[in-house]
Amino acid sequence: MLLENRVALVTGAGKGIGKVISKCLSEDGAKLIVNDIDIDLARSGAHELERLGREVMPIQADISQWADVARMVERIMQKYGRIDILVNNAGVTSPKLLSIEELSEEEWDRVIDVNLKGTFLCSKATIQPMKSQHYGRIVNIASAAGKLGRTISNEKTKAHYCASKAGIISLTKALARELAPWGITVNAIAPGAIETEMTGAYDIEKACQDIPLKRFGNPEEVARAVLFLVSDESSYITGEILDINGGMIMD
Repeated sequence: MLLENRVALVTGAGKGIGKVISKCLSEDGAKLIVNDIDIDLARSGAHELERLGREVMPIQADISQWADVARMVERIMQKYGRIDILVNNAGVTSPKLLSIEELSEEEWDRVIDVNLKGTFLCSKATIQPMKSQHYGRIVNIASAAGKLGRTISNEKTKAHYCASKAGIISLTKALARELAPWGITVNAIAPGAIETEMTGAYDIEKACQDIPLKRFGNPEEVARAVLFLVSDESSYITGEILDINGGMIMD
């Protein structure tokens, strides 16, 4: 197993891509911490993995709040004494497509706080344990929207979501440079159109016109890439933004 005895924290793991990432990492041997702001979702995901014989701990935290994040990391350290892997997956968007003129300050702050600030806070909280181990793997879930400046729709941009994901891409590179001397790698994945609860409202046929492979991806395809980046198979890769988008962006 690639991750045997590794301690892995996945944020926003109660549903969607995060839930599938958690399952993938636990199946490969990781001791898993399933985080979600909704403790019922976290517990449900944890129970599913426990039934498969995995070691898993559900934990509630609002990753946009430093006190919650610090408390979460403290609990993990008390139980395991280390954190080897952090997957910054938690993210939100608006239920509707919004133009910049329609976008309120409150909605801007909500998306930036969870997506970008949350990635910063969780990374900040786990850096010291990883430095002391001289080992760590951080993977941030960005988005093709952070490169394109639009969502998979060609209509209104959801500028706050695009900006948050672009910020994650730049933060990934900054962290990779800063943490490399301690043997900590930091990479990001930029998914395109992935079939989750968040993409259910899109016109799939129309969206696929911009995708050379002519289909949406599935969460398992993202999870397998995360597994690679948090394992020692990727030990010489850091600061990379891995596109998983069916060819929608080729750079």
